[in-house]
Amino acid sequence: MAKKGISQHYDQTGFRFSIMVLAILALVALYVTTPSNSGGFYDGSSLGRSNLVGQAIASKTAQVQATAPQTYICSDGTYSNKCSYNKPSFCSSTGQLANNCIKCGCPTGKFCSTGGSCVASSPLQLKTYIEDDLDYSVDTVRYTTQSSRFGSTTSSFSPSAGPKQVTKDTYPALALPNNGLIYSASGISVTENQNIYLFSYTKYDETAKLVQGQFAKTGYEAVFTSPLPLCLDTTKNVYSCPASKRLSASKIKVWLLGSSWYVSGYTFGNGTGNGTNTTVVQSLTLTREDGKTLLLTSAQEISGSKNWKPQFVSATIGQSLAISKIQLYNDLDQAYKTPVTQTLNAGEGIDIIKGLPGYKFNYLGIEAANFDNLQFNIQKAQSFTDSQGNLFTGDFLLVSSGISNAFQFPGISTSQAYIGLEGSTNNNTGGNGTNNSQNIAGKVFYLDASGYMKAYWSNGVTYHYSPSESAEIATSLYYTDVIIRLAERTEDNANAYAYPSTSWHFNLYYDSNYNQFKDSGGVYVNFVDKVGYSFGSSPDVFVNKEQGFISNRGTVFNSISQYSASFSYPTSIVHALYSVNYNGDDIVWPEGAVNSKIT
Repeated sequence: MAKKGISQHYDQTGFRFSIMVLAILALVALYVTTPSNSGGFYDGSSLGRSNLVGQAIASKTAQVQATAPQTYICSDGTYSNKCSYNKPSFCSSTGQLANNCIKCGCPTGKFCSTGGSCVASSPLQLKTYIEDDLDYSVDTVRYTTQSSRFGSTTSSFSPSAGPKQVTKDTYPALALPNNGLIYSASGISVTENQNIYLFSYTKYDETAKLVQGQFAKTGYEAVFTSPLPLCLDTTKNVYSCPASKRLSASKIKVWLLGSSWYVSGYTFGNGTGNGTNTTVVQSLTLTREDGKTLLLTSAQEISGSKNWKPQFVSATIGQSLAISKIQLYNDLDQAYKTPVTQTLNAGEGIDIIKGLPGYKFNYLGIEAANFDNLQFNIQKAQSFTDSQGNLFTGDFLLVSSGISNAFQFPGISTSQAYIGLEGSTNNNTGGNGTNNSQNIAGKVFYLDASGYMKAYWSNGVTYHYSPSESAEIATSLYYTDVIIRLAERTEDNANAYAYPSTSWHFNLYYDSNYNQFKDSGGVYVNFVDKVGYSFGSSPDVFVNKEQGFISNRGTVFNSISQYSASFSYPTSIVHALYSVNYNGDDIVWPEGAVNSKIT
């Protein structure tokens, strides 16, 4: 009976509870659906109060729905807040595509410009002479001492004494978005610039028989116009700096080699952060948008970079240690050849840190030029008579040019001139007894308009290889032998006339005993393969350049034999060409950072 009573009590209680729940639900439904003149605000009635509660619930629901993250898809299939595969497009939170190269990078060959767009980068072209430095001096000044050669430390980062400095003023691809502005905080504005430093010694290498870029090196520099503090609250030093004000916690981006990076870590002093506030920055850890991390430790090789090393120029701003410059340099091998060499052949170049986006230094070779084919041919035992009946006999050197008016004499311009080669006297006998005892060795002759030989009686002839420039082909006697000197200008801003006594010149050495050209050292051999090349008053008897040699002007020594020699003489000075080009951003976004297109 007791159990039955308990069961009956439960059933009755449950029934009453069920009736009560149904009544409450009906009442709530009535309150919620009954219109109210109070618009949901309390008016003293239970109806008004209940409607306020209902509207508050609805309002809360709507608020939650409004603040919930929405997933939009842009027109190219990229999800919101993600970078598109089509750089530099970024899909906004509302599903709109917009250019944002700072976040999403640029395609290869383009650089990030103000406004977030990518702009095509044309290579910057530089030039030197042959046997000249690419260095801090202007390209039209010859400089061959190599004292400006890029050294093994960052002391060579100098725009006035060392490598050539390339800035945004000379190469727009070095200009940064937003004019390089990094951030403004605590009244401090920091702006960044980029510089590239280049060196190469352009030389004809007589072993390789090529014009090469030797000792080629390059460096890179990120410069902060106002030092970048390690503590953004510059009233604090690096020890008392609040965690939220540390550079590594600020999400501040710096620009390096074509990409933007977060400064995600740093050390100073001895590398552990235990130095004093006035010591140098020891390392920086940079993190890129794609998650790639780059550790830069002072004077230590960057991992996998083939001997590239960083250096930091430190400063203080307020009480905080700061960074003025980040410099990257390679103190050994930059051409990445085996065996190790710093020599560039035409078409080769140097990446500034291999494997990262950024810049490349290229040697393109020598520029195209117009050449005159200048020939020297020995004509043995010749006899000529002038219009007065004077007889000229002996060996002559015929000088021939491909330019119709290369040699200009009284009353005639011609492509040919003659030089007497016999060193003994009485080779010139006149039929009327005139000039009977004169020596024709080293003297210039030409054919006049009637075809008669005429004596110019000069020890040289002007070679007009262009309308605005000319050079002397001079002769001199060395005992009974004859030296023929072919002068050349080697600098754009030099005098328009080149004299052998003050200029570089080729030397041909005629041996009067054997009636032929001589070889090195003046020793007679059956096979002749060298000519001389010397400057100014240097001894002209040096016969030291093999066939194929390219001179400081760019003249090509084509060939020589016992009786002839050939040169390709450029009608304007030949330069060697270099370039700097921007590789573009090589970021490969990780899975999840970019969404596949919807097809």
